[in-house]
Amino acid sequence: MGRQIDIIALIDIDTPMPVKQCLERCDQGFRVEQASNMVAFRRLILSKKFDCILSSMESPCVGDVICFQLTHHPPIPVVLFPLGDLAHNNLEYYERMAVRIRRKVESMKTLQNTSHGAPAVIVRGDEIYLRGVDGKDVYWGSEGPDSIDLGKEMELEFRAIDYVRIRLAAAVSDVTEELYLSDIAPEHVSDIVYEGYRKLLLWFRDLDAALSHREGN
Repeated sequence: MGRQIDIIALIDIDTPMPVKQCLERCDQGFRVEQASNMVAFRRLILSKKFDCILSSMESPCVGDVICFQLTHHPPIPVVLFPLGDLAHNNLEYYERMAVRIRRKVESMKTLQNTSHGAPAVIVRGDEIYLRGVDGKDVYWGSEGPDSIDLGKEMELEFRAIDYVRIRLAAAVSDVTEELYLSDIAPEHVSDIVYEGYRKLLLWFRDLDAALSHREGN
């Protein structure tokens, strides 16, 4: 059994489902609390710290759940499942879901532990400084009367860069998880992900070339 993982499951249907009992049986480190609607969900998630959000793909509130994930800091991984699979109370399916949840939570923890975040932009008069995670301010430059506006623009762009980095890392984690759940031999997954990443780099080079050509025009 790994470390304890607290899960909030949004099960907004009339038919009772043994999500809590089955998941806690499959992984003794899980502690699951169920919410029957978004009101109960928000009340629960504000009352304690959760490591993972679980929701059905068919839920009318799934958009609200994803929005909550994007705006919450630190991000909480979301695991979506097709409702029909749980309706059969198939313990084997719950076991696969438990593995999926634990892998996703651990991947997010690793990402957060290695993240340095976006630097803060500090404007003092006409001078612009960048403040890193060590709390030290590094002089960036001076833009005169435009320093305040430029500082705001820089900070937004730094946050956007950090957002893209985190979302791409999460996407790679999701793809890796899907490969582990497929029929591909687990020992080949990392090589496959790396080869896919190499081909993605070519796409980024083409995108950069296209944007540079557009700016030249």
